[in-house]
Amino acid sequence: MTTKVIRSVYPVTANAEEGQLQQALRGGAPNSVDPKRGLFGPGSMFWEVNRHTLVSFLSAVQSLQMQLCHPGLASTVYEYSKTMADPCRRAQATYNYLLSDKARSVLSSQGQIQALLWAQISAIYCKVKLYQQLIKPLSEREKDEFCQESIVHGEQGGLSQQLLPRSWQEVEDYVDTMSVSNSLVKTEEGLQVRMFLEKTLPLPVRGSLWNFICAPLPERMQALLDQPMATPRNLGRARKVARRLKWLNRLLPDKLANVPAYQQTLQRDAMKLQPHWLTSRMNRLFIGGNVLPN
Repeated sequence: MTTKVIRSVYPVTANAEEGQLQQALRGGAPNSVDPKRGLFGPGSMFWEVNRHTLVSFLSAVQSLQMQLCHPGLASTVYEYSKTMADPCRRAQATYNYLLSDKARSVLSSQGQIQALLWAQISAIYCKVKLYQQLIKPLSEREKDEFCQESIVHGEQGGLSQQLLPRSWQEVEDYVDTMSVSNSLVKTEEGLQVRMFLEKTLPLPVRGSLWNFICAPLPERMQALLDQPMATPRNLGRARKVARRLKWLNRLLPDKLANVPAYQQTLQRDAMKLQPHWLTSRMNRLFIGGNVLPN
């Protein structure tokens, strides 16, 4: 990892003060945001990568495995997030806790920032990897674009943009550095959440799907959570599952293949293209009004 990359994604020293923490947690929305589209539009790489249901779900589970290797995150997920009851809300609940005063009493200033940073970068890493496995390859420019758009998302999670990677190479370098650092350890909380998540998968596909999720992860993280290792046999099984999931994704109807938020935004955009009289009547219908002919 070059010095430039270390400074851009790992700049906080061991003696970080409260003022540095507050500055890092001071994120904000862009000055101009379309409330109908949110922070990003349909043409962005952020939309493209995140809109696929299989990529979204599997990357959430996969990135959680990486996060459980961080002791602060493992404790957070185990004690304060909604993983056990509602895995879909886990990421937001984790971010909310990490930004709370309660987290500051457990983690140091540096630890709080680095936990947020690891959560953010592991999510980027897994989404891009799974998108390329299940949808299509991405060019270096497209991967860099996704990373740059993710900076805005990271700011909403409480990170300063100066902390976040601006290229895919920086993401990979950061993951490589963390993989050999002392920041990641085995914890009882991490193991318990990992075992719970594995048991939530349907029994007929549990072994093959869990192997698909875990085998591509960095080797040290597999060892820390007693996961399937990246042996030639396991990697071969993972590639076979990837081919089947890719085929399944092509067969799914749009309502299942794409996440609800994506569909809802497209519907809102379509409404704006309707003639004014039709849009008005549809709006009245959606809010329970009577639609009568002229």
